[in-house]
Amino acid sequence: MGLALKVEDGGGRASEVALVALLGAIGALEGADIDALQPHGAPRLTNAAGIEVGHLAPAPGWPKAA
Repeated sequence: MGLALKVEDGGGRASEVALVALLGAIGALEGADIDALQPHGAPRLTNAAGIEVGHLAPAPGWPKAA
């Protein structure tokens, strides 16, 4: 299997989130894989003081089920 991913803004942070979402949507992840990749699928964002200020996540309903 091959998978190519291009994020329009070129940002690396969004590509990790999108890749984990796509792998989950096609059923390529299960059990321990899902747990291990969770930090990459919805990473927390912190400011310079280390305070959580948000997180990244796929848009609701993305990717669409085939």
